Amino acid sequence: MNDYFSLVSNEFEVRSKQVNEFIKRHNPSRGDVREIILRTFLKDYIPKWFSVAHGFILGKNGDISPQCDVIIFNSLYYAPLYSVDDLVIVPPESVVMIIEVKTSITQTKYNETQMKFRQIGKLNKEIYKTLFVYEPPSIKTIKKYIESLNYEEFCECDFIDEIIVTT
Repeated sequence: MNDYFSLVSNEFEVRSKQVNEFIKRHNPSRGDVREIILRTFLKDYIPKWFSVAHGFILGKNGDISPQCDVIIFNSLYYAPLYSVDDLVIVPPESVVMIIEVKTSITQTKYNETQMKFRQIGKLNKEIYKTLFVYEPPSIKTIKKYIESLNYEEFCECDFIDEIIVTT
């Protein structure tokens, strides 16, 4: 079974590296493709009562979230309020997790992601918030990004719950 998980991991890594071979100079397109790769991977491997899409979360009072790269929501009990292909608008109570996908991360991008997650936390405090970085800096640098943000204005539900990096 360990070989199977290793093969799945290798497949994900190869698909990601293929992007760099073909798209060398257009970072927005590389980012878009990497988001699609991650969404496709998740669709293949998470339980089918969840759906994986990208889009927005619409709060009860009409507030709408910033665009979310990956939204994992309970599709057994909730239907999207709106959908076109895999772009959705979903109610906050349906959302289990959001993932912000970055090719690389800087202090500015980290801060922007934290502020985005803060807005989403206001819609539903229970949403698990993940930052996924394909080409990360060192762990020491990421730690510096985390420590340098002023968290005094934040509540616990605003924080990034998890940072996942590829190697």
